[in-house]
Amino acid sequence: MAQTGPVLVVTDAATVGLFAPRWARDFAAAGRVHRVRVGGDAAAITAEIRDLAATVVAGIGPPAVCALVATAAAAAGLPCVCGPHGPLAAPRRGHGANLQDRAAATFAAPEAGATPQADAV
Repeated sequence: MAQTGPVLVVTDAATVGLFAPRWARDFAAAGRVHRVRVGGDAAAITAEIRDLAATVVAGIGPPAVCALVATAAAAAGLPCVCGPHGPLAAPRRGHGANLQDRAAATFAAPEAGATPQADAV
């Protein structure tokens, strides 16, 4: 069964400028509450997960962002979707810009039964 609660998106300053308008449009179309956090350490991200009562966390940005998100999501007992993006991220199938389509499909199609899983970072 797909997640249906709030989504916390964690990113960096460069990535948020590229994708924030699309996230707002896609999450609104899916009827999902979301919050975007720029930066922070794992403890601060975990605290924000709990404050939002997020049911899934998405990390989009350099590999370091994805590593922080994976750590914070594990501490909170939540699934995460991590997609490296930026000059240090090697393009890999299922990551980067394609993450936008994958995440949108996961969040917008509960009948598909997709549950976000942590990708290797």
